[in-house]
Amino acid sequence: MYSSPRLAGNTSGEPLKGASMAKLKIISAGTGEHSTFPLTQSMVRIGRHPDNDIIIGDHRISRLHVLIERKGEAFRIKDPKSPNGTMLNGTELVRDQWYPLRPGDKIVLAKGAATLEFVDESQPPEVSFSDTPVAEEATVFRSADQIIGDIRPSDATRLLAAGPQEMLRELARMQRHVDKLSERLTLISKLSQALGSVSRFSLDDIYQRSIELLFKFTPADRCTIMRMDRDTDQLQPVCTRYRPGREEIQSLPISRTITDRVRREQQSLLWTHSTADSQAPGTLVKHGIHSVMCAPLIGLHALVGVLYVDRQSPTEFFDVDDLELLNTVAGPTAMAIDNALAFEQLRREEMTRAAYNRFLPPHLVDKLVASPEAIQLGGANKVVTILFSDIREFTTLAEKTDPRNVVELLNDYFTEMTEIVFANNGTLDKFIGDGLMVLFGAPESTPQDAINAVRAAIEMQQHMVVLGQQLRRYGFPLIRIGIGINTGEVTVGYIGSERRTDYTAIGDAVNLAARLEGRAAPGQILISESTVAQIGDAFPVRRLGPAQVKGKTEPIEVFEVLWTKA
Repeated sequence: MYSSPRLAGNTSGEPLKGASMAKLKIISAGTGEHSTFPLTQSMVRIGRHPDNDIIIGDHRISRLHVLIERKGEAFRIKDPKSPNGTMLNGTELVRDQWYPLRPGDKIVLAKGAATLEFVDESQPPEVSFSDTPVAEEATVFRSADQIIGDIRPSDATRLLAAGPQEMLRELARMQRHVDKLSERLTLISKLSQALGSVSRFSLDDIYQRSIELLFKFTPADRCTIMRMDRDTDQLQPVCTRYRPGREEIQSLPISRTITDRVRREQQSLLWTHSTADSQAPGTLVKHGIHSVMCAPLIGLHALVGVLYVDRQSPTEFFDVDDLELLNTVAGPTAMAIDNALAFEQLRREEMTRAAYNRFLPPHLVDKLVASPEAIQLGGANKVVTILFSDIREFTTLAEKTDPRNVVELLNDYFTEMTEIVFANNGTLDKFIGDGLMVLFGAPESTPQDAINAVRAAIEMQQHMVVLGQQLRRYGFPLIRIGIGINTGEVTVGYIGSERRTDYTAIGDAVNLAARLEGRAAPGQILISESTVAQIGDAFPVRRLGPAQVKGKTEPIEVFEVLWTKA
């Protein structure tokens, strides 16, 4: 049941000196009502537990679901490891990792249990857009690879034949050309220095360094970097900065007509307006914007965004040189963004593999890496087949054997058993002492789940024959295992505390599989009637008759898999 969020009386974070204008607007999933909570502490805890600063009483919300921390003037958010996850602007947060918060960011907890909007009135407001068309005759276009314009050195013969005055003019023009080339090379060098170590930078670092160079080499009053949002297929501002002393222009609109055209044609654009131009776009001129430049940020495979700069001076405009400087910055910036995104994607994939390789078969890990939404790891009721196995007489073995040899034996045994489990599309739930628990049908179900479970059990018993013979050569006694299998509906998902959770299954069907394993003799595989119904005649089985097991008021039918005949 959902209850409206509330601010707790006890706060875990230290109050900050001075008034904070940052706050969270929380939208109730049940009623749609809005609640506002000022972020006046250095650390704000949000979750279901009463000890949190902001309490959201929905069963899908974890006891501690997210943390919001203030570092100086910046805010950041982290999902400590909630089972149902957190989305920031449509992207799921990697667990236990900090992410920066910006004004207007949308935070969705537990697949829609609650929606939060981060508001910080001390930071510049979101950029507004103008859709007013721009005057066509006031524009200049350059393709992204036209960094240096059409200026070429004069023909040497013509220069030598020229008179003194013409020669001076040509030499002056050539000097300007050389100066322009020098300026471009200087800028490219500085870009290389600034963005060369991109693997150590966040996207915010890239945005900031690129904009700093634009302010240094162009007369821009405002610089905005916009990125393509793949979900909406629209350009969204991700970073806006103002030249010191020009902060008063922060509420001025951006021409969507210009940005959409640059995006569509993938050509940089220069627009200027003189006070005598009667065809100027009304909205921009009304706000005193007389000159705009915009360049595409073209990555290796696609457009990643645009660079947009403008200035207010009615008499001093951007010129073609400025446009070429913008193009000079746009190229390396796009490459740096592309590299940073690729680096982040690889890092996420590495984290995903590290997190799931230990209990999921490789093909499911590959699916999670390629499409995280394709496999649901949240809590759900599913019909699965559960397998338990245990080494018989292991306690006696451990008492008579050097502990180091026991650990080595267990590691070898679990390594071999895990390979068999994964080869049959099983999910390794946990190791339990010298035993293990395996799920077939979670997180991904197939019609073959019960058959895969019994086949895995047979292969485990067959492998134990070989392993037992090998161990006896080294003085170990004969080692055998008992296995129990049951099929039924269970609850699967991440279960545990806020500090540690495991992907597992709970329910009566799990308990029955464990009871069957407990009844199994060394070298025996016992399965339930529900599992027999699922496997049909795929394997030879023998009915053992009804048996009374703990937790059941009525006897259950028990069957043995004749694995030596399979």
